[in-house]
Amino acid sequence: MNNTRGEYNMNTLMNDFLRRSKLHDSNIIYVQMYKNGILKAEYKRFPVKTRLEIWSIAKAFTSMGAGIALNERIISIDEAIYPVFESYFPENPPENLYKIRVRDLLTMSSGLSAPLFFCDDPERYQVKDWIHYFFHHGDFKYEPGIHFCYSNFNSYILSAMIETRTGQNLLEYLRYRLFEPLSIGNPDWTLCPMGHCKAANGLYTTIDELSNLGHLILNAGEFNGKQIVPAEYIREACKKQIDSLVPRTGWNDYERYGYGFMLRPGPIPGTIISAGNYGQCCIVDFIHNTVITVMSLDGNHHQKIKNDMIDAMADYYGIKIQPPDSAEITF
Repeated sequence: MNNTRGEYNMNTLMNDFLRRSKLHDSNIIYVQMYKNGILKAEYKRFPVKTRLEIWSIAKAFTSMGAGIALNERIISIDEAIYPVFESYFPENPPENLYKIRVRDLLTMSSGLSAPLFFCDDPERYQVKDWIHYFFHHGDFKYEPGIHFCYSNFNSYILSAMIETRTGQNLLEYLRYRLFEPLSIGNPDWTLCPMGHCKAANGLYTTIDELSNLGHLILNAGEFNGKQIVPAEYIREACKKQIDSLVPRTGWNDYERYGYGFMLRPGPIPGTIISAGNYGQCCIVDFIHNTVITVMSLDGNHHQKIKNDMIDAMADYYGIKIQPPDSAEITF
């Protein structure tokens, strides 16, 4: 389907995505499709728009918080993190620990050779002090800033750094700086056993609230006429900052197009993707001025939901997806 005139019926896109999802037996809860700020197509399985965990899309909110903290000069992009965390360092720490910068946390390049535990790993339910665990159990094999290793701990440590500087956990720091301006009242974000914001996941939103995040990014940090996150930070966050080589999964390798500041350039030119476990997805399409959000609860290889949406979008726009390294975001 080649829509060369730019006149699109997004119900067609919605129906194609739902058709693909049915073929894969995906458990889709909500879908929204916006164009030019107007809701064009919507699907919901639940009768009310309840808050659900958005899993790793929480990292996008953490990234927005970092942009705000940078603007307020609470942190700086190239500062080393060791002055904040040196008391947690093991005896005879590896030299690479002293080289980790804020930038390296944002780009998942802190030097880890393995990601440590994720949200549903057994350690998640046993380890009490996650900051200590990061510095004592992480294998910092690589010089920071070079090797991409997707780890929840990068987001978590960045959140803890902002908390140390402000005296507020990330939820409280962002309550009136980000959440309330995005019409996310009384935000719900899970804390770790030590009371620090999980940051990498654990955030709950409605589908409407998730779409608001997409519009914040689409509009270069502005929402409802207010500049919430600096536009320059959004531009940097959406750029490919590092290669994101990931193991091949059997599904299309749609996570191999690089990594920005906790956001992924997508395989369709001009798109940014934030995705989470069990099939959460927020796609921002700068070229077509579109925001697409999906909330689901699917344990059968959640990547397929994001991939089905990307494939449906490519067919809808008549685009052939190019190999990695060919996609570039333009503003």
